[in-house]
Amino acid sequence: MTMDMTTMGSGALVAMGVYHLAIFVFALLGIAASIKYLRS
Repeated sequence: MTMDMTTMGSGALVAMGVYHLAIFVFALLGIAASIKYLRS
């Protein structure tokens, strides 16, 4: 792999950001679903 560090670094940073955002969204959906389930 002959990539320079800046390209690889920013790509990894964006991938990690998307990954954490997806986890955050799934956690929110899970919490909202459990609240709806508990209140019904």
